[in-house]
Amino acid sequence: MDAGKIKIIDSREGSSLASTWSENLCLKRVSQTNFELFVGGYEVVGETSEFFDEKTGKEEIPDEIDGYPVQGVEDGYVIGGEIAKNEEYGELQFSDFKAADVRDWLASIDWNTDQVFLLIRTIINT
Repeated sequence: MDAGKIKIIDSREGSSLASTWSENLCLKRVSQTNFELFVGGYEVVGETSEFFDEKTGKEEIPDEIDGYPVQGVEDGYVIGGEIAKNEEYGELQFSDFKAADVRDWLASIDWNTDQVFLLIRTIINT
């Protein structure tokens, strides 16, 4: 994993009374020995209603909007581009994956599973 590259470790659905969205647990290599964990999501790059074809009666979502690759559709919005941090959860920088603060931070955001730990360890060691 190259420095600056973001890898999505796991995804889950978030929701409120008004909408739903995807939350991604992300891992970023900051340097050769330092990493950052954060919760993020793709940005809104358009509304699905903008891509409604009246002739076919279907939405025709392009692969790219304004130079940003489209990642999907959520709750009537087209998402894509770069992954943006969700500031609500903060982030954790670490160099020692086995340190207690990694497990504590993951527990604080309800993402503390053996599968997540295995995925992070695998990515860090490649």
